[in-house]
Amino acid sequence: MPAETACLQVAVLGHLPRTFSYALPENMERLPLGVRLRVPFGQKSRIGILVGYDHCPPEITLKPIEAVLDAQPLLSESLQQLLNFGAHYYQHPLGDVWAAALPALLRQGRPLPQPSAQAYQLVQPAQKPNRPGKLQEALITLLGASNPTAETEVPARLRPVLRQALQNGWVKALVLPAPRVTAQPLPYPLNEEQRIAITQLQTAQGFACWLLDGVTGSGKTEVYFETIRPHLEAGRQVLILVPEIGLTPQLLARCQARFGKAAVAALHSAQTDTERLRIWALAAIGHIQLLIGTRSTLFVPMPQLACIVIDEEHDPSFKQHRGWHYSARDMAIQRAKLENITVILGSATPSLESLYNVQQGRYQSLQLRQRATNAPLPGITIIALRRQYLQGGLSSDLLNACTETLAAGNQVLLFLNRRGYAPAVLCHDCGHVLHCPRCSAALTW
Repeated sequence: MPAETACLQVAVLGHLPRTFSYALPENMERLPLGVRLRVPFGQKSRIGILVGYDHCPPEITLKPIEAVLDAQPLLSESLQQLLNFGAHYYQHPLGDVWAAALPALLRQGRPLPQPSAQAYQLVQPAQKPNRPGKLQEALITLLGASNPTAETEVPARLRPVLRQALQNGWVKALVLPAPRVTAQPLPYPLNEEQRIAITQLQTAQGFACWLLDGVTGSGKTEVYFETIRPHLEAGRQVLILVPEIGLTPQLLARCQARFGKAAVAALHSAQTDTERLRIWALAAIGHIQLLIGTRSTLFVPMPQLACIVIDEEHDPSFKQHRGWHYSARDMAIQRAKLENITVILGSATPSLESLYNVQQGRYQSLQLRQRATNAPLPGITIIALRRQYLQGGLSSDLLNACTETLAAGNQVLLFLNRRGYAPAVLCHDCGHVLHCPRCSAALTW
């Protein structure tokens, strides 16, 4: 290797402020950037990422790396650029940024699985267990159809039983080609606003950031589905980000009902490390076309990525508050820019920064002001609490409305914006708030 590239720059996974230099063993060819390395670090070994080469003065003796864990980079060049951007923009150590982007098992040095698109079928005549347990019965029911069952359709709780069944010979594995999406027709006709939005989104070329501002119930999800349908039918991939794990099952069920189960999957922190790595690896080879997930799903390699959708873009849960502090929404926009694809921000209450970017011409806006079902929007009444007698913080108007609603056999749901005592003491006649005479803090009771 030439002297000017004899020094490897390695980002050791973890919260370390800089990269470290190591030597490449003799007779080893030049390594591509982005592969994992096992390197000596103090009295033990650590996992690191090769992030560059540098010139090393001849008088400095470097420790050689211990092992190369990957034949090819884990992440594409654009994703590596995204992580470099994130480390610089948020002023965070590059090794910790890589650690946040990789599944836990890869951070531990586990080999990257080489998944093949598999399906499973009962052996005929089936050598079923004489007295199957509950999980075995569930597996038999799942595989009982005449067509092979795709690997992505096997729930995580049945996978240990499936492995045992493969060993015992009453289930066989079949290698299938990469699954393709088969979209179902629209469940109901679209209104004019939806059709206009879909037409503009489908005709967008290259990088563009669209803010889909639609009232609750305006059918934003159907706009997403119709926009991404041509991409999925063409064999390309789509990433949908949601702010919370709780939103994942419902959206996953709708996506699978619309596009089939074979090429649709979800990824989130409630899954086991093994399950997360399996889905990560399937997406990396293009066997998962539609991936739904929370913040960290943004960094999953998807070689045929055509569109990113960020649902509820205003939600503060898109911001990571532990370790590497980043905004998944903003990083998704940067990824779309690097990969020259479309990104859609959807919300009924867009964030102020997104509205400002629309005003500045950075984002393009689409509005849905009509509910898809033509249901009326709920009535809203603002009650001024000055000069009102409050019972437990509730006004007489609110208590009367609750009484009437309950008397009619309906239910009432109250949202409280805080727990505890009042945040300030105010005069009910003039509205004056009492402040500390030494500072601007409001006085409380």
